Order: sequence, then structure tokens, then C-alpha cells
Amino acid sequence: MSNPDVCRDRYGSFQPDVFKLFSCSMCYTYLFPREGHLEPNSTSPTHLVPRDPDGPYPEGTSVIADVENSNAVHKVCKTLTSDDCSRWTRCCHAAIRCCNRQLNEPLRNTTDLFCPRTWDGFGCFGDTDASQRVHINCPLYIEHASPWGK
Repeated sequence: MSNPDVCRDRYGSFQPDVFKLFSCSMCYTYLFPREGHLEPNSTSPTHLVPRDPDGPYPEGTSVIADVENSNAVHKVCKTLTSDDCSRWTRCCHAAIRCCNRQLNEPLRNTTDLFCPRTWDGFGCFGDTDASQRVHINCPLYIEHASPWGK
């Protein structure tokens, strides 16, 4: 059975407040693997630190990846175009919705094998029976995603 008080990410289970920050930090990393000026802090991955010495922030700067804090959003989005900022915030909000879904879905009452509910960094998956495939729509915040499915 899943723990009802935590949200699961591909890296593990976290308290909801930590999940929110960690998943937002990882949204930045997944969406902007090459062009992003920030990266998760290796000792505190809920914070983003400069990756690029020529970027907008000097070494030693730490920005919390909190999409619900307007100052933090401004600091993160200072490193992105307007469109990319929108993609990042949509990914963060999708992760938060996934966490809420995980917390609100009833726990499986089964001894059968299953894959637990998980945010994989791009999408939300519910509990799934072992050996079953699950499909989700490609979110529009993914680079090259098309609203027409092409």
C-alpha cells in the first residue's frame, strides 16, 4: 500500500511541501537541459543554483524553485524566455496537481503487485497493475509538443 501522506516522484517519496519544490526544480532541469542557466543544488535540490558563469546570477546564488512564490518565479523566469517561463510554471503546476491527486486517491486495498502512483517529471500516473501499460497525453509544456497530436 502507498503512504497516504507523501507524493511520489521518480526519485522517491516526499512530503507534499518538499515534493512541490523538488518537482519544480526538476521541471526546470528536464525542460531546459542545455539552455537553462540554473540547475538543482546537489545538496539541496529544492533550490536552483547557477550552472553558467555567464548567466544572470553570480556563483553562490540560490533560488528556491517555488512556483507559488512570485519573487521566486521572477528569479527563475529571469533565466528564461517568456514562453519558456510559461512552460516551466505549467510543468510545476502539473506536478502539484499530481501530488494532490496522489494524496486524494484512495489507497489500493490489494496484495497484488502494482506500480505505485508516480510523477515521472513530465506526467502523472496512477496506481497501475503490474505488466500493464499506461498512456497519457503529451503535455503541452514539453518542447515540440503539438496540441494537434502530430
